[in-house]
Amino acid sequence: YHREQRRLLQPAFHRGRLPAQAGAMTREITAVMEQWRDGNTIDVLAQMHTITSRVVSKTIFNSDAVSEAAQIVREAVDVIIGSIFHRMVMPIQAINRLPTPANLRYRAAITRIHDAVTHAADEYRRDGCDHADMLSALLAARDHNGNPLSDQEVREQVITLLVAGIDTTGVALSWALNVLAHDDELRSRLHREVDATLRGRVATWDDLPHLDLTARVITETLRVYSPIWIITRTVTQDVDLAGYFLAAGSTVAYSPYLIHHRADLYPDPERFNPDRWLSDLPQRRPRTQLLPFGGGPRKCIGDTLATTEATLALASIAARWTLTPPPGAPAVDVKANVFLTPRNLYLRTETRAPTKPGAGPPVGTPTPPSSIP
Repeated sequence: YHREQRRLLQPAFHRGRLPAQAGAMTREITAVMEQWRDGNTIDVLAQMHTITSRVVSKTIFNSDAVSEAAQIVREAVDVIIGSIFHRMVMPIQAINRLPTPANLRYRAAITRIHDAVTHAADEYRRDGCDHADMLSALLAARDHNGNPLSDQEVREQVITLLVAGIDTTGVALSWALNVLAHDDELRSRLHREVDATLRGRVATWDDLPHLDLTARVITETLRVYSPIWIITRTVTQDVDLAGYFLAAGSTVAYSPYLIHHRADLYPDPERFNPDRWLSDLPQRRPRTQLLPFGGGPRKCIGDTLATTEATLALASIAARWTLTPPPGAPAVDVKANVFLTPRNLYLRTETRAPTKPGAGPPVGTPTPPSSIP
């Protein structure tokens, strides 16, 4: 069933759709940054969540006719995300069916999303247009017998896309901005790259080939601060794994975070060093060594979409703003829920003008890696 669903959804994530999706990303990133003011202190996680929720919502619902449904879905998905970790690790699943306040909120949120997606799908079927978004692709998908996805399948795929696409990218961007706020040298290098490429404007799809350091900062962030720090799988048949017998139906958990911090895989693993991705080593590295999006046939289908969004957002922010810790800011710590989330991450916004060409060492010059704040 999963393989069939994956095949049906793959066209929605085809690289040919990315330029149009990147255009929507640029517009939503701009809309959020335009609300910032020089000298203000922002809640970074909340602001990045706003960017990613708007981007994912627009990627799924690109028609103004369903904007109200998109807003309902954005609000309801926050409740679902807040419940995922508890429901994932609860050993007795029957507890999730009890009428507790948390379970009732979860069910109400699911109902609101189902109703909103059904309304949006009905609108799309009535107008018969391809809105170049995920919902259009889901409604156009056909299995090998020519049958479309059922309404339930469309609703569940939309929920999955929302849950997978909002907080993961928002958390990664928040950690990247936290690193840059504490590393003057790396921040200066990034500013030189975005200034040479963007000259003060926001990033677009065509700029991506010129944002090499920005992309490496995102990759290193995904290694050091894996938003998805633990993933579960279900054993499908009895198996012996590294000397341990696992019966069919057992739940197995693995941690991308722990894998990414193994010294035998990543020398000096606690150092934030985007230059470790400069050589051809990343191309030779086994896929199982970098797992921010999982691996195997169930690897996140939207990995390229997410890294594109994160790169565009980080470059656009760096082109227009310098973000630094405000005086007296609380220490940033970590909340390990379903995502590895920063807490108390507040940064001060300062408008900036592009640096003059040739100022400072070349952009690609490696510098000593920073200690993780």
